[in-house]
Amino acid sequence: MRPLRLMTFNVQLLPVVAGVGEGTVSVPAGIAGLLPGGASDSIARAKLVAADLAAINPKERPDVLALNEVFSEDAREVLVETLKPKWPHVIESVHEGDLEEDAGLMVFSRLPFLTLPGGGDRRERFYADDAGADSWASKAAVLVQVGRPAEITTLVFTHLQAAYDTEEQYRDIRKSQLSEIRELVADVLGPSPNGWQHVIVAGDLNIRGDLDATSNEWFDVFDTPGDPFGSLFADSWIEMRPPGATEDLDPGLTNRNRQTQAEQRLDYICRLKTADGVDLVAHHARIGHRETSDH
Repeated sequence: MRPLRLMTFNVQLLPVVAGVGEGTVSVPAGIAGLLPGGASDSIARAKLVAADLAAINPKERPDVLALNEVFSEDAREVLVETLKPKWPHVIESVHEGDLEEDAGLMVFSRLPFLTLPGGGDRRERFYADDAGADSWASKAAVLVQVGRPAEITTLVFTHLQAAYDTEEQYRDIRKSQLSEIRELVADVLGPSPNGWQHVIVAGDLNIRGDLDATSNEWFDVFDTPGDPFGSLFADSWIEMRPPGATEDLDPGLTNRNRQTQAEQRLDYICRLKTADGVDLVAHHARIGHRETSDH
């Protein structure tokens, strides 16, 4: 069976808003400030993103495509209209059903989602903690299963708490959210990780994983024995360039800081580690899209 092709991309599609007092919904300054023109360009951006994704060579097209920050409903319609013919199995939104925005997560798949233990084709986990502008959204993870490359492969997609002022900001919340991802997997696959196999966690983790990181957060998560998440999941980019490496390898940069223009790695595909070494291995990972993502 051929390998699973997986893509995660933060598309920054914020709600389109009009001026306050016109009966439309406004978003916090911390969110709207992520885009140079506020949220008003989300539809145009969605058309560009969708066209780029649809134009991927069919031989290289990802089997599963996970998007972050799809908050604009109009942009969501653009994505569905353009992408669904090629990726027919779709999770259009993940929403807790309260007054907050949805989680901004969308999943498109060429492979059908399998029925999970206990029924249904997806399982959602809404995080207990968030802070700052992120409190505006229903921060969450969503779990699905597909039948490639193993008979059952478990995929978890998420967008963790962002840091806005410093790399250290809200790292305790991100750590808590990663622990909740482990709990989500346990809810579906059973409490003992010894019974888990073929699990991948992907998305914008908002943890600096590049050479220029000043925080030790990456090491705290992925290189600390006993960490609830890192003891089970490995950063798949580690073999290409872990933080601190000096080899001239692809650094996997996925984010450009809008204030400083510094390029960072914040987006991840993490694979489950197993004691017997029988697990999924990321054979190749690359950055080759139009733009790097934001938070």
